[in-house]
Amino acid sequence: MKISFLSILSVLVTPVLATAAQNPLHTEGGGLGQNMLFEVQGARPSSGVLLLTSSQRASIPLKIVDPKDSRILRVGLELPALNLLGFADASGNFKVTLPIPNQISLKGLGLLTQGLTFPGSGTFFDLVSDVAVTVVDTPKVWNARPTFSAVARAFTTNLPLGDGKHLIVAGGSGSLLGQVGHKTSEIFDEAFGTFAKGPDLTIERAVHTQSALQDGRFLMAGGVDVKNDPQNTSEYYDPKTQSFVKGPTMASARMGHAATTLNDGRVLVTGGLSKIITNDVLGTVGSTLSSTEIWDPKTGLWTKGPNLSRPRVGHSSTLLPDGRVLIAGGLTYTTIIIIKVPAFTNTCEIYDPVKNTMTSVSGMATARCLFAAEALVDGRVLVAGGVGGSITSNGTPLAQSEIFDPKTGNWTASAALSAARGLAATTRLRDGRIVLVGGAAGTIDKPVPSAVCEAFDSTTGKWAQLASLPTGRVAGTLIHQQAGGLALIGGGSGSSAQSVRSWIFLIP
Repeated sequence: MKISFLSILSVLVTPVLATAAQNPLHTEGGGLGQNMLFEVQGARPSSGVLLLTSSQRASIPLKIVDPKDSRILRVGLELPALNLLGFADASGNFKVTLPIPNQISLKGLGLLTQGLTFPGSGTFFDLVSDVAVTVVDTPKVWNARPTFSAVARAFTTNLPLGDGKHLIVAGGSGSLLGQVGHKTSEIFDEAFGTFAKGPDLTIERAVHTQSALQDGRFLMAGGVDVKNDPQNTSEYYDPKTQSFVKGPTMASARMGHAATTLNDGRVLVTGGLSKIITNDVLGTVGSTLSSTEIWDPKTGLWTKGPNLSRPRVGHSSTLLPDGRVLIAGGLTYTTIIIIKVPAFTNTCEIYDPVKNTMTSVSGMATARCLFAAEALVDGRVLVAGGVGGSITSNGTPLAQSEIFDPKTGNWTASAALSAARGLAATTRLRDGRIVLVGGAAGTIDKPVPSAVCEAFDSTTGKWAQLASLPTGRVAGTLIHQQAGGLALIGGGSGSSAQSVRSWIFLIP
């Protein structure tokens, strides 16, 4: 089935990504000629700290040291010169920096570090950290990698597996406006930049949302199948079995919807398109949903939630510090007599999970969809870029950004991006900065991949340029690596925004 240009609105919505559990071991750096930081937090005061660093993954049972310890050392022991022994301070913290030689032979080296503290209570070791990965390379530029994914992928979701591994889930190949969905996944290893086959999904999902559940599983919901038809299906990824299993169906088929995990473990999905009608723009937009559904971990089922104030697709859904959810912007329609007229919207509303209500709040200054939306460290929400203007001309990229303050319920203007674009990959760095990578200029039906990258600093309220991508790329999978680096996998590039298999890496 051919894809109409409006269907791409749902494909290009940035999914809510899961974050891995807190690791007591933190590493930072990796740039040639720079220092590399090792830090352990949360240890017993004045306890011993052992850091083991290797270039190999391993599986060494700690019972060889203590028969009562069933845990596993997951790094090799072949680099004893890099191992560190020290003691935590009175607050239970340990920190050390080591210089990295500026030697070209070290480019691309992946180092794996695991931290252990001692003595423990009942076992010799107390804390045993996850594996932290540091990749050594030229800093402050995007470094191309010689390894490739098995298939070209864009619009995937990133499912963190821990120990520096990620499951790159489904997505599609082809041009930006002609995606062919996959039901496959691939395991990406930060340390070595390699891809391995992962488990198959129960159905192709070129468009879907992914939500982290409190029991460790992940919920995939909706999206389109191999024929580009919106689905009402869902499925779980179970890390215990390392497989996808069929989940409950939603009341409505959805693509381009948003999903947010609530503090109580439920998952809220909002809006989206329920139909894609080839060569019928108005009919497609007319299927935009105002309904919401809620997945409940107690029952494992979907139930109806409160309706949105208006239909939305390509909108954002952001969890606020008090547990409410900010829903902003998107593409909507207004009914004039019997005709549904599409338009971008600046309207916003807040979902209250306690009262199960939607309440309208102040709108953004700029109507937009397909924009970046990230929570700042202080609880405010930054939105930037996107697509706006007139839908009759297929929209125009935006440079405006603004910030929502949940304490006042109001929006304030912020510094503009250096380059107007929508569909940028985004994440919040450990230091609190918000990064936008690539994206697309042009129009919705003729997107032009962008190479521009920049970071927003909430303390200054300004955007700062980062190194540009080697080539423009849109709808790639952005991974914030443990040591602070960024990996961009796949996405669309070139004049046709054709999906690619390559990936690139940046050390700040």
